[in-house]
Amino acid sequence: MKELLPYIFAILVGLFTTAESYISSELGEITTPSIATFYNLFIGVIIFSIPLMLNSNVAKSSEVFKTKPLLLTGGIFGALIIYLTAKSIPSLGITVTLTLVIASQILSSFYLDTFIYKFRPLGINEIIGVLFTLVGVWFIVK
Repeated sequence: MKELLPYIFAILVGLFTTAESYISSELGEITTPSIATFYNLFIGVIIFSIPLMLNSNVAKSSEVFKTKPLLLTGGIFGALIIYLTAKSIPSLGITVTLTLVIASQILSSFYLDTFIYKFRPLGINEIIGVLFTLVGVWFIVK
């Protein structure tokens, strides 16, 4: 079961991404994408504050100020992901938007894994996978 858990988490991330994208774009249409992004992140802070306080990890959270400032930029990317998704969906729809999001995630992570971190060697399977990803995007976007 322990080996299965990361796969379940990854599938949940995909499902949650779709749900979050839809909800943020709907809220962004009623208000603005900026307001939708703010409330999305604000509610997230409230939700994650509860277990942080209950587990007495508040003292441990001060360690974040001892890290490299670059490691704190994830929040900027998270906010931009929510905002740009909320801006894209009304024009492109959920399927095209998330197809482009997922394809760009696959291609950028492939680049990092293969050429920067050297987790994966570049072989024929990887090249075929990249080509299939690009062809799949083309078919869905067209």
